[in-house]
Amino acid sequence: MGLLKKLFLISKNTESNKSTPIEKNTITDTQQFINTDETNPNPFPIIRYNNLEDLFNNIHSCSSKQYSVTERERSFVDSFIKRLSEEHIPCECLLSRLSNGELVVYYKTLEIGRFKFNGSRNYLVVYARDRRQYESKTDKFYLFKMNYWIDYIKYGFEHNYF
Repeated sequence: MGLLKKLFLISKNTESNKSTPIEKNTITDTQQFINTDETNPNPFPIIRYNNLEDLFNNIHSCSSKQYSVTERERSFVDSFIKRLSEEHIPCECLLSRLSNGELVVYYKTLEIGRFKFNGSRNYLVVYARDRRQYESKTDKFYLFKMNYWIDYIKYGFEHNYF
């Protein structure tokens, strides 16, 4: 079984952890997170966003360290949203900031990649047949590699993983 299929199966299994709203289109404070319990002080949100401003205004953070959003990060995510639109894929994304400043990009319940464009170390992580990390490349190169994220999402739709 290929790595893409394994990653999608793992992601598919985590969907059962989601809470469902009591009433249609109504989400309570406890329902907007998965894995909410006494042992998990930082639950993960299930709400996904479909535009640039909402994505950056609602970055999930796993750390108390605060990072400001760089123009390069904003531009990269904006390009990603435009690519989704060009491919007629609805944008249902979430950004999560790690303690090292890295942004993790989720599509629905699937982690599709990571990038870090602040600080001295810049890189993009792509999940395709395997996990690849590209460091210190040009923006044009990173935008080209974003196509792998799109292909990864399409693979999920083709195999009914979403």
